[in-house]
Amino acid sequence: MHHDATMIEDADEHVGPQRWRLGPSLRRAVADLRGGVSRWELWTTLGWQDIRHRYRRSTLGPFWITLSMAAMIGGIGLLYAGLFGYDLGDYLPFLACGLILWGVLSDTVVEGCSTFINSGSSIRQIRAPLSVYLFQMLWKSLLVFAHNIILVPIILLIFGIWPGAPLLLAFVGFAILYVAVAGMSLTLGLASARYRDLPPIVEMVVRFTFFFTPILWKPETLTGARAAIVTFNPFHYLLEVTRAPLLGEVPPLHVWLVAIGLAVVSWIIALAMFARVRHRVAFWV
Repeated sequence: MHHDATMIEDADEHVGPQRWRLGPSLRRAVADLRGGVSRWELWTTLGWQDIRHRYRRSTLGPFWITLSMAAMIGGIGLLYAGLFGYDLGDYLPFLACGLILWGVLSDTVVEGCSTFINSGSSIRQIRAPLSVYLFQMLWKSLLVFAHNIILVPIILLIFGIWPGAPLLLAFVGFAILYVAVAGMSLTLGLASARYRDLPPIVEMVVRFTFFFTPILWKPETLTGARAAIVTFNPFHYLLEVTRAPLLGEVPPLHVWLVAIGLAVVSWIIALAMFARVRHRVAFWV
């Protein structure tokens, strides 16, 4: 089991809820995260090996990820543009950005639930910070995103769209999005290690939420009371801070504020939970 003397001290200190102190536990949780970052060679290698293992003996290898996304964008784009009379030059770039960003958001959150469960044997046998397995999953998700995002400039070029200066904001927006989903993944990964029914529940909720998020349809199509579907959908704000700049638009200030707030809150919850249950994960998995 990878837990060293420090982890054993954690277990002793957390024998009863009355003895739990947030300060020391939080410092150890932050130290674990710092230790995980310092082991970047380990989790980048493991994440890349996961991608290569999935597509081993394949001619195109990981670029099947790109082709699959391209086929989805083309199929859905042509279908919806024909059915609802959308202008293809306006709709397809919007759809492409939405699907690619939703892919990294939803896949990271769903896979985050199984982060520690799938790494159970390694957690028990290898002496490494627990956060290494979180960073491994996040890195793998980022690699998949990198294979898909190359479709965006191709589509923008085909339809003669140049984002201009707002494109720089897309990098800021994506950083906010990824920080938020990283916090969600850590929280859900810890909770799922304890409650094994949680991963399928989260996957079901994420799939259901897809249809209520403006990806296949534009937010301005909803008016009146129906606009609340967008207003109270947190995923809309996380997508919009990246998608709008990619399309040459600057998101409104309230969109930035909500997205940043979601990122901050997700990590407050994640850190509090990580501090409290970090020492128990090896026994749960």
